[in-house]
Amino acid sequence: MSMVVDVGDAWAPPHPFALAGPKDWRPPLSRVVFHETVHYWQYISHAHLIHLVTEDWMRLKHFDATGQSLPPGNLRRGFTQRIEGAGFSTRDLMEAHARFWDLQVLGPPLLIELELDAPNRDVSQILTRAQYEHLKADGKIWHHFDEHGDGVGYSSLSFDLAMRLAAGRYALPYLRLREETNDLIAAALFPLCAHFALHSDSPPDFYLSLLKRLTPQRRSDARTTDRIRMAVAVH
Repeated sequence: MSMVVDVGDAWAPPHPFALAGPKDWRPPLSRVVFHETVHYWQYISHAHLIHLVTEDWMRLKHFDATGQSLPPGNLRRGFTQRIEGAGFSTRDLMEAHARFWDLQVLGPPLLIELELDAPNRDVSQILTRAQYEHLKADGKIWHHFDEHGDGVGYSSLSFDLAMRLAAGRYALPYLRLREETNDLIAAALFPLCAHFALHSDSPPDFYLSLLKRLTPQRRSDARTTDRIRMAVAVH
């Protein structure tokens, strides 16, 4: 499998920091390179996407042998089809899952600022620059670093906002879980739910079934969540 990435930025010499340290080396460029590389990892590590690639590969082999282009297969057609009752597709779930790893590497505050500054993105309905600066001044947006400069944590609100700012429907899988729980539980469960869903025959349906199994206890878990918040705040 090969991949070509259009980063939408001026050409720059390839540099390993785009993957090893994207938050410190040309972040607007590196974030795109890192995000698309996560997609590459997804395609070679999740069963549903591996089958999708195999399906496309067989179409390509048929075209190479006969010169005839076969119609897209079932998995390719279903990849962008939004599931009724969910409002999102397998592609949306894959994008939201990649977004989660963007946050771990770049940190929510930097990603939020890049979104606010991006000329082709209008996120004002969710967050404006003035609102962001106000939250930051109040100490609600932060990213902790240890003595070596490595990120060791971030505020729950900054993670939640960064996930909500994902483009369009890409945020919907996370928001669905967020609405059923809260920002802290959603942050913990989302990557696991998305990971296992992308190994299934129908990732959106599997994802929703996981949510149904996990969220009935959300009311009884409210006090536990409050204790976790207090422990994190004290730490």
